[in-house]
Amino acid sequence: MRRGVWSAWREPWDGPLGEWAEWVRELVEASGVYEIRERGRSAVVYVGESHTGKLYGTLTRHFQWWRGPTAGASYNRRAVKIRVMLTSPSLAKAKQDARIARLRPRDNVAANPDADVPF
Repeated sequence: MRRGVWSAWREPWDGPLGEWAEWVRELVEASGVYEIRERGRSAVVYVGESHTGKLYGTLTRHFQWWRGPTAGASYNRRAVKIRVMLTSPSLAKAKQDARIARLRPRDNVAANPDADVPF
């Protein structure tokens, strides 16, 4: 993946056991922004980022059940497509906030309906 360019929309898993796809595993030490959309739909439902070089962990936690003050939306990995833009750590949050402001994804806005986007 090239920095500053959106990847193609892809499924996050492969193989018969639903292992993470190789492109997802390559995000272990990356920073950047990701978008999630439901299969068969064009609207982005969630935009997230990692500015700490932990894009793999930040992205993959959306596919497990989680609770607590930092909990976010969870998805069935077989029901979505994802695309990623690698960035420098210093640009990741600003890129995420710009995408949220532009797209107003359902699950970002629903998580904090009273906030001014971007949040």
